[in-house]
Amino acid sequence: MIDNNDLNPAEEQKHKTETRKLQIDEHFKDDALKKIKTLVSGNKSDPEAITLVSFDGEVLQFQAETILQIATKISNISKPGRVQGPVQIGSEVEAKEEIRKQYLALTKDRDTTRKIRETVLNRNDQGFAQDGIVIPLPFWRKEFVIFDECSTCRAKGTIQCQRCAGKGYEQCTLCKSSGMAICTQCRGGQQIVGPQGQKIPCPTCHGRGRMSCPQCNQSGQIQCTVCRTKGFTTCAACQGHAWTSNIKVVEIEGRTAFDYPREDLPEKVVAMVDARKDKIKDDAEIHISQLAAENPQQEEKPKAEQVEGRPDAVYRVPIKYEVILPYAHIEFEIEDKTYYTFLFGTKGRLTHVSPFIEDLIKNGVRKLGDAADQRGDVAQNLKAASEYRTVKDAIVAAARFPLRKAAQEVKKTNRLGISGEKIKELIVLADQAMKNTTDKPRKIGMAVAGVGFSAFFLCYFLTPLRGLIVGAIANTNIHIAVDGLILVLCLYLSTLVMQMTAAGAMKNALKGIIPPEQEKGLTPKLGASGFWTTLILIGAFLVALELSRHTGVEAPSWYAGLLARVGL
Repeated sequence: MIDNNDLNPAEEQKHKTETRKLQIDEHFKDDALKKIKTLVSGNKSDPEAITLVSFDGEVLQFQAETILQIATKISNISKPGRVQGPVQIGSEVEAKEEIRKQYLALTKDRDTTRKIRETVLNRNDQGFAQDGIVIPLPFWRKEFVIFDECSTCRAKGTIQCQRCAGKGYEQCTLCKSSGMAICTQCRGGQQIVGPQGQKIPCPTCHGRGRMSCPQCNQSGQIQCTVCRTKGFTTCAACQGHAWTSNIKVVEIEGRTAFDYPREDLPEKVVAMVDARKDKIKDDAEIHISQLAAENPQQEEKPKAEQVEGRPDAVYRVPIKYEVILPYAHIEFEIEDKTYYTFLFGTKGRLTHVSPFIEDLIKNGVRKLGDAADQRGDVAQNLKAASEYRTVKDAIVAAARFPLRKAAQEVKKTNRLGISGEKIKELIVLADQAMKNTTDKPRKIGMAVAGVGFSAFFLCYFLTPLRGLIVGAIANTNIHIAVDGLILVLCLYLSTLVMQMTAAGAMKNALKGIIPPEQEKGLTPKLGASGFWTTLILIGAFLVALELSRHTGVEAPSWYAGLLARVGL
């Protein structure tokens, strides 16, 4: 028997296999150059002028192996009575021995080995690059049972009733064991009202106020409500069977240990394999070797190996893979400057790419910086910056989305040749440039909203207008909700006013940069203007409230009450 605590991937024998190196197909070179040209396209550099300086690649062919170390998983279940079905055994010692025999039988069962492999190979990852994970193997299950006398009832099936301590009777709840209860007619008053309205002795208790207890008939005891005079109850542990069944459910699971000849592969290939893990199947051709379903005679037997310090052999099932994986080192030249990239996998994935796009868009970034710092005409600088596709992507994203999402959008279309930090820088500059284009209109909108809604607050509190609105509402507690709603509505309308005054300027600045179909979704960012407008309107609201106390118009009752509480 073996359990999960016995598993130690370090015990696995390291897998040795020959690594073959084949010549890489020329189409990988052409595809890589095409992808680089696509990245360059639109950034004011001629893609056709890109030259390939060097292309050094090969196709690696090697074996990888996943070894499943099979372990037993034991669950203990206790049920009342003698459960039929599981194999009966006499003791824990016998259970361990029987489980050990079943485990050893696995090592000789070719059908079980085939099912283990099928379970793994039916997974999406086929077990490839899965290291140190546990794979359930639900098709194999054994159950054993040990019958034990119930320790709670000592194999009687019953226990003493706890409510009555085995007596069968308990104290009467009505008379508290006195045998006499309060009279149900006079309620202990000894007298009742007679036919003529006069008080007369209670005929039920004869003026004593107490009567014979109707519940216990003066005995002071009643039947135990739990055992009904028996003095004992059914044992809850065994449910009256006097025996319990301790069931051991034995299942198996496989702990994976993945190995490939990393010492024979280039360092960057190893780094990519380790980073990609199970996703490596998208980059390599992987074929399963030595499957029983294809050639039963050549199936590799499962390994039943002796592990130091263990009396029994450990059951291991190997699965081998044939892997074909191309890679290449590429150097290319753009505008007399050489850059590097690494090609990986059958799909020609480009990785470790030099930040060549950052060099190509330097002038565009400079123009965007000018727009952000308001050096020269902001709109003209934006147009000049947008002549570079990558910078244009940042401008459009910053105009449409919050900063974090904008950076994500730019990353989607510029995955290589530019760092994440540079993308964030572009988004911040573009966002500031957008605010600069709308700075004056926003200030005009802020002034219009501030003056207009401040005047409205004065009109609302200092004229009969408020009375006309809340006068029909009898509950004064609702008046504060109405006043608060008026404030919130004015704050919302002030935002719309500023956005409307800024929208035109923003669209003019982005004309020719952003596609016409996306213009409708543009919402000018208010920046600090929204914050200051909110403060101004809240201040105007409070000033109007305070002025209402010193005019002939009745001040809001909730406001007067609030001032009274704070002693003003």
